[in-house]
Amino acid sequence: MQRKRVQGLRDDMLSQLRTLADNGKLTEQELVDEATSMLEASPVNTGHQIGLLVWNLLRNREVCEQLVADPNLDSSRGHRSASPYPRTGVVSKIAMEDI
Repeated sequence: MQRKRVQGLRDDMLSQLRTLADNGKLTEQELVDEATSMLEASPVNTGHQIGLLVWNLLRNREVCEQLVADPNLDSSRGHRSASPYPRTGVVSKIAMEDI
Protein backbone atom coordinates (compact mmCIF):
# COMPACT_ATOMS: atom_id res chain seq x y z
CA MET A 1 0.00 0.00 0.00
CA GLN A 2 2.97 2.31 0.48
CA ARG A 3 3.65 1.94 -3.24
CA LYS A 4 0.19 3.40 -3.90
CA ARG A 5 1.19 6.52 -1.99
CA VAL A 6 4.50 6.82 -3.86
CA GLN A 7 3.11 6.10 -7.34
CA GLY A 8 -0.09 8.03 -6.74
CA LEU A 9 -3.65 6.90 -6.31
CA ARG A 10 -5.60 5.96 -9.41
CA ASP A 11 -9.05 4.71 -10.31
CA ASP A 12 -8.68 1.17 -8.97
CA MET A 13 -9.98 -0.73 -5.96
CA LEU A 14 -6.76 -0.62 -3.95
CA SER A 15 -6.55 3.14 -4.43
CA GLN A 16 -10.14 3.44 -3.26
CA LEU A 17 -9.35 1.41 -0.15
CA ARG A 18 -6.25 3.55 0.51
CA THR A 19 -8.38 6.70 0.22
CA LEU A 20 -10.96 5.31 2.65
CA ALA A 21 -8.21 4.50 5.15
CA ASP A 22 -6.59 7.92 4.70
CA ASN A 23 -9.98 9.53 5.39
CA GLY A 24 -10.43 7.51 8.59
CA LYS A 25 -13.23 5.31 7.24
CA LEU A 26 -11.14 2.13 7.41
CA THR A 27 -8.47 1.11 9.86
CA GLU A 28 -5.16 -0.12 8.46
CA GLN A 29 -6.14 -3.67 9.49
CA GLU A 30 -9.49 -3.37 7.68
CA LEU A 31 -7.68 -2.11 4.60
CA VAL A 32 -5.33 -5.13 4.65
CA ASP A 33 -8.25 -7.52 5.28
CA GLU A 34 -10.27 -6.14 2.37
CA ALA A 35 -7.28 -6.15 -0.01
CA THR A 36 -6.44 -9.74 0.98
CA SER A 37 -10.04 -10.85 0.46
CA MET A 38 -10.08 -9.32 -3.01
CA LEU A 39 -6.86 -11.05 -4.01
CA GLU A 40 -8.01 -14.44 -2.69
CA ALA A 41 -11.51 -14.25 -4.11
CA SER A 42 -10.85 -13.70 -7.79
CA PRO A 43 -9.11 -16.84 -9.15
CA VAL A 44 -10.12 -19.17 -6.33
CA ASN A 45 -13.77 -18.24 -6.48
CA THR A 46 -13.95 -18.63 -10.27
CA GLY A 47 -12.42 -22.12 -10.19
CA HIS A 48 -14.59 -23.14 -7.27
CA GLN A 49 -17.82 -21.94 -8.91
CA ILE A 50 -16.98 -23.69 -12.21
CA GLY A 51 -16.43 -26.93 -10.30
CA LEU A 52 -19.74 -26.52 -8.47
CA LEU A 53 -21.56 -25.78 -11.72
CA VAL A 54 -20.21 -28.93 -13.41
CA TRP A 55 -20.93 -31.02 -10.31
CA ASN A 56 -24.49 -29.70 -10.11
CA LEU A 57 -25.13 -30.24 -13.83
CA LEU A 58 -23.88 -33.82 -13.56
CA ARG A 59 -26.26 -34.38 -10.62
CA ASN A 60 -29.18 -32.91 -12.61
CA ARG A 61 -28.95 -34.79 -15.87
CA GLU A 62 -32.24 -33.40 -17.19
CA VAL A 63 -30.99 -29.81 -17.00
CA CYS A 64 -27.63 -30.85 -18.46
CA GLU A 65 -29.34 -32.60 -21.39
CA GLN A 66 -31.53 -29.55 -22.02
CA LEU A 67 -28.48 -27.30 -22.18
CA VAL A 68 -26.68 -29.70 -24.52
CA ALA A 69 -29.76 -29.95 -26.76
CA ASP A 70 -30.28 -26.18 -26.92
CA PRO A 71 -27.19 -24.08 -26.07
CA ASN A 72 -29.25 -20.91 -26.61
CA LEU A 73 -31.35 -21.54 -23.51
CA ASP A 74 -31.54 -18.82 -20.90
CA SER A 75 -27.98 -18.25 -19.67
CA SER A 76 -29.21 -17.76 -16.11
CA ARG A 77 -29.79 -21.53 -15.86
CA GLY A 78 -26.10 -22.01 -15.25
CA HIS A 79 -26.11 -19.36 -12.57
CA ARG A 80 -29.15 -20.93 -10.92
CA SER A 81 -27.40 -24.32 -11.04
CA ALA A 82 -24.48 -23.02 -8.99
CA SER A 83 -26.31 -20.63 -6.68
CA PRO A 84 -27.53 -23.27 -4.18
CA TYR A 85 -23.86 -23.95 -3.41
CA PRO A 86 -22.12 -20.59 -3.06
CA ARG A 87 -18.48 -20.47 -2.07
CA THR A 88 -18.11 -19.75 1.60
CA GLY A 89 -15.91 -17.00 2.94
CA VAL A 90 -12.20 -17.46 3.37
CA VAL A 91 -10.49 -16.79 6.66
CA SER A 92 -6.95 -15.50 6.32
CA LYS A 93 -4.49 -15.96 9.11
CA ILE A 94 -1.41 -13.85 9.55
CA ALA A 95 1.22 -14.71 12.15
CA MET A 96 1.64 -11.81 14.53
CA GLU A 97 4.93 -13.08 15.94
CA ASP A 98 7.61 -15.62 15.13
CA ILE A 99 7.37 -18.97 16.86
